[in-house]
Amino acid sequence: MLDTFFGTIVLLSAAACLWQLIRLIRSLQTGPNDAAGRSHARELARLRERRDALAEDLRTSELDFRLGRVPRPAYESERARIEPELVLVLAALDKLEPPLEELT
Repeated sequence: MLDTFFGTIVLLSAAACLWQLIRLIRSLQTGPNDAAGRSHARELARLRERRDALAEDLRTSELDFRLGRVPRPAYESERARIEPELVLVLAALDKLEPPLEELT
């Protein structure tokens, strides 16, 4: 039973890596030597890093609030600051990343 569990985890990990590799190849379809392709890849990387940082800030803020480290007004203020920027970053990523159905 344990072998099946670990086998499933390995298989899912391999599938996730393959999916990410396909997404990367698709996002760089203009070619690595092409200036527009490099610019596109840099912008995607920048947006993904910002998305991850904002999501982490939001998670940290929520955890601090739930643990009673910050009062509700401070939490709501922080959330009101983070969420609009996160929405803008996600919208920009949607415009730059190919839809999932194009990847298959």
